[in-house]
Amino acid sequence: MYAIEISKKSIPYTTQLSIKDNIFYLNFRWNSYDNRIYMDLLDVNKNTLVEDEPIVLGQILFARYYIDDAGNMNDKFPKALIVANFNDGNDLSNITFDNIENVSLYINEVDI
Repeated sequence: MYAIEISKKSIPYTTQLSIKDNIFYLNFRWNSYDNRIYMDLLDVNKNTLVEDEPIVLGQILFARYYIDDAGNMNDKFPKALIVANFNDGNDLSNITFDNIENVSLYINEVDI
């Protein structure tokens, strides 16, 4: 498992993510209406796999797209669980633009 920090000063921005020798990109954006950070997941060719995924504390990002209705793993997605959590142990209920500098994405590669 490893973590990547979210750079509040750089939002909006794109970062590269390498998971099991596959390259993905994450786009980070701030929505001023609800003061939340949203992400897009793109493949190596920068094709959008998921758009407008809210970063929610302790929830697996993109979870509803990993497995289809028949229980098959979607091969286009990273073989990892990506979860947002606070770095300092705070247990706040919402991740917002105001506290995003205290958040990291924890990447746990899995064998599926």
